[in-house]
Amino acid sequence: MTVTRILVPTDFSEHSKRALEWAKHLAEAFGASIHLFTVVPDPFVLPEPGRWYVPPPKGYVEGLRADADAHLGNLLTQADRTRFRVESAVAFGDPAREILDYAMHAGIDVIVMGTHGRTGLARVLLGSVAQRVVGAAHCPVLTVHRDDPVH
Repeated sequence: MTVTRILVPTDFSEHSKRALEWAKHLAEAFGASIHLFTVVPDPFVLPEPGRWYVPPPKGYVEGLRADADAHLGNLLTQADRTRFRVESAVAFGDPAREILDYAMHAGIDVIVMGTHGRTGLARVLLGSVAQRVVGAAHCPVLTVHRDDPVH
């Protein structure tokens, strides 16, 4: 198996930070680059019935993207960004769909992502981005829980 590009989707949670640590170890082992990616969920899509859409206020999405991009810039030191040839990107929309689209178009070899481990009603209501990505990704997906040790 050849791994040259590792995608790390992040929501800036502790789970995502742990996944980034795993990705750094994998990138070091394979000499791979890391793609940091975050998705700003679209809060203007209203729930069923039907998919109603309320357009966001002017400049709102751009502000969210700028904030997310700034947070991505703070996840790694400049030395790590150079060492792992880091690329960063921000998308707006449905997180699972955007992660899958990015992975496909960027030629990602493996996705390393955190999982919140939701159960019960929270899982039913909020769903699982990780589960949706695992089920539809064109490449392997490594899911990492916040407490998984990094070796």
